[in-house]
Amino acid sequence: MKLGIMFPNVLAPCKDAAVLDELKAMAKANLFYLQARPQAFADEDFELTSEGKEALSALGDLGIEIVGWCGYNPLVGPDEVVAKSVDTIKRCLAFAQAAREVSDRTRPTVFSESGNPASHPDLSYEHMWGQIVGAVKEIAAEAEARDALFGFEPTRSNILDSSATTVKLIQEVGSDRVKSLFDPANTCGDKDTLEGAVETLTPYMILAHAKDVVLKGEGERPDYPPAGQGDLDYPRIFELIEPIGTCNEIIIEYVRTPEQANETITFLRQFCE
Repeated sequence: MKLGIMFPNVLAPCKDAAVLDELKAMAKANLFYLQARPQAFADEDFELTSEGKEALSALGDLGIEIVGWCGYNPLVGPDEVVAKSVDTIKRCLAFAQAAREVSDRTRPTVFSESGNPASHPDLSYEHMWGQIVGAVKEIAAEAEARDALFGFEPTRSNILDSSATTVKLIQEVGSDRVKSLFDPANTCGDKDTLEGAVETLTPYMILAHAKDVVLKGEGERPDYPPAGQGDLDYPRIFELIEPIGTCNEIIIEYVRTPEQANETITFLRQFCE
């Protein structure tokens, strides 16, 4: 497994720094695998900026690879919200294709969560399930047209709240363009066992996340500290994920300060690279 981090993050020089300077800071920290927000490279319409093109063109010299793009938008809720989310994700896929044309150090892969059904008590579960199936079929067709991939991150509060619901959706949509991102903190301990989640998601897993979780009482929101500071068994996580040939990177998230980031990097490097 190779260690990476979300981009931008707390190790970047500052909010007003040029994107290329921020990427140089990642390389200096020996973080060569990034899951990135398109907004760092593009304008509000997801069109590459000149600064973004310059930064993407420099990836090879820096030794950096962008392993996926963030397109996190809810796919359940009012129909107009879902339609807007689908449009945004499709524009993310178009951006990912354009980025790939600038640099082969980027992967044309967009990741999203699925949306929280508890936020829409007026809608039935059946209606929301139909919404997400229809939305993902449309997204999958766009991914196919752009030779791209679309991946879901199952999350306990979302309609895709476990490995089982995620695979159910992928199989119902029936497209090999739809994959999964595995974040053990999002489902393990209540919705999934670690071993069960990995076994279920293995055919579809193309990326992993590294943060931790502290589960609380029923009805209480869990805490999500940095990796190594919660309940997860990280040696076992790496042992289980390592053999999966399609999942080669694990991306650090939920680090709020440079000190937290550096502590987390040191902790995780025991198990990878």
